[in-house]
Amino acid sequence: MSKELSEYRIRRINDKISIDFKTRMDENSLPTTWWDKKEYASANYGALELKKLFSEKDFDFPKAKELVKDCLRVQCRNSEGYIMDYFSGSATTGHAIFELNKEDAGKRKMILIELGKHYHKVVLPRIKKLSYSLSWSNGKATKSDSIGGFFKYYQLEQYEEALQKVKYEDKPLLASHSLFHQYIFLKDRKLSEVLSVEEDQIKTDLTKLYPDIDIAETISNITGKAIKQIKKDSVIFEDDTVVNTAELDYKLIKPLIWW
Repeated sequence: MSKELSEYRIRRINDKISIDFKTRMDENSLPTTWWDKKEYASANYGALELKKLFSEKDFDFPKAKELVKDCLRVQCRNSEGYIMDYFSGSATTGHAIFELNKEDAGKRKMILIELGKHYHKVVLPRIKKLSYSLSWSNGKATKSDSIGGFFKYYQLEQYEEALQKVKYEDKPLLASHSLFHQYIFLKDRKLSEVLSVEEDQIKTDLTKLYPDIDIAETISNITGKAIKQIKKDSVIFEDDTVVNTAELDYKLIKPLIWW
């Protein structure tokens, strides 16, 4: 090492010493990437961007915002449309879209998907913060310069979780019905837990199946209609149809709980 000191980089981090050895590309080979802009570095810029937003880094190796912005500039030439990130990580894609829309008055929309438990700690708070401001320092907004935004988030039920909610009663066999008929129509509780009959009216209580269900959003997804207005006991859709959420028609939600 003493003969080739220029080939090493020595750094002191707190009370520890880090030694890096320089490597060079073979003159006869092509580079593996041309993404050599310093702002593309995850360890430096990606981590710094999170620290500005949260005053600390709660996510390892977040993508750098400028890297994603340049990727979107190359791939999506227009300023509209949907951009989907199947592995949203720390929501860098969302951050990039906020800034691109601010720069060119674009109308890009995003769909971010994430399985990690950090969703509520990093992804959701980051989107909320960016909806208010694009300028942050040590976890505090330095100015209100965002274009704002409206977003929804869903927690999808796993297939295994859906199966766990299927309950069957062990009733004795009836000679008048086939095994298939009994399995499909008699033993499966299906709607019985959420439905009750009172004075010739069928009452629906979805809280017996799931807590805190967003009825308006659920019906919107089932029917494919956008929500126009939400009231205390009803929801109005874009085609002006009105659904009474206080006395919900079980036929609307039947596809969700009929196994």
